[in-house]
Amino acid sequence: MDTVNVIDLNGTWTLNNLTNTTRFHDMPVTIPGSIVTGALANNLINHPYYGNNEDAIQYLFNDHYSFSMTFTLETEVLMSEQILLNCEGLDTLATIFINHTNVLETDNMFRRYKFDIKPYVELGENIIEIQFYSPVQYLKEIKLQGENGLAYLRKAQCMFGWD
Repeated sequence: MDTVNVIDLNGTWTLNNLTNTTRFHDMPVTIPGSIVTGALANNLINHPYYGNNEDAIQYLFNDHYSFSMTFTLETEVLMSEQILLNCEGLDTLATIFINHTNVLETDNMFRRYKFDIKPYVELGENIIEIQFYSPVQYLKEIKLQGENGLAYLRKAQCMFGWD
């Protein structure tokens, strides 16, 4: 029976705003988490659940973001038949890079993505980056194509303020 090696990628990642480089550059954030929890932990916004503070942070959702971290792989792990990356809760429109290679694009926050990254990793230090595309921008682009994009976006509807 093969030994299963689990490498936990939860912890401190680096957040960068890809749209506005003056906001959220090389900001440490805890994953699992989000842009909002990262900004809150770094004292950059007021708590969104207090008063009307949620309205004051809507600008955050117009930008594209990158979360990245480095991780180390030992020879024992590289000898495995597969090295599976398991992602749960990716917020909809994301591209996953391993060592600067695009390995997966996602478009559904309701599913788990589990796939082999062995072809993309190496002995020692590796980098994972997950770029998130703004759902607000996506919906604007879909609307320009004559479609009501909300029905095509596999994202929790409550994130658009209906509850």
